[in-house]
Amino acid sequence: VVGGAHLKMVVRPTGGGEALDAIAFGRLPEHLPKTNVVRLLYRLDVNHFRGHENPQLIVERILPPVPEQGLV
Repeated sequence: VVGGAHLKMVVRPTGGGEALDAIAFGRLPEHLPKTNVVRLLYRLDVNHFRGHENPQLIVERILPPVPEQGLV
């Protein structure tokens, strides 16, 4: 949690790949589904911090994972 009410995360695609920083403004850990896998609706942004520029995802929505086929 940063700034008192923003959830800072490091996320990685399900199939593997490079991890990216992500931030969800106005969200706290209790807003997350109780699982290690979630779906994110996000937009790509650049984080400008202390003279550095890094890609980051701005998370608009955090959703539970899609159930696997055949599972209820």
